[in-house]
Amino acid sequence: MKFNTTSYLAGVGSVVAVLSTGFAGGYFIANPTRVDPPNRLQRLAAENHSAPAATAVKPETAAKPETVAKPETVAAATPAAAVAPTATPATQAV
Repeated sequence: MKFNTTSYLAGVGSVVAVLSTGFAGGYFIANPTRVDPPNRLQRLAAENHSAPAATAVKPETAAKPETVAKPETVAAATPAAAVAPTATPATQAV
């Protein structure tokens, strides 16, 4: 049987390509990806901006002072018992 250099180099090249692809794939799977903390723009984009601002007053309500709710009446209208006091372990033991 005659030695064929082209076939030999094609076989060696294919083995090298398969092994290098396998090692590279294993490296990329095993190497954990670096997680960067979010920058300022990403933090601002993630915040919930759906709540209306407390100090924003519409121009049509600013002209009518009788329709604007006073903070005292709003505080009196909210129930104070809505927040239950939490007992600490020190007060429970007594």
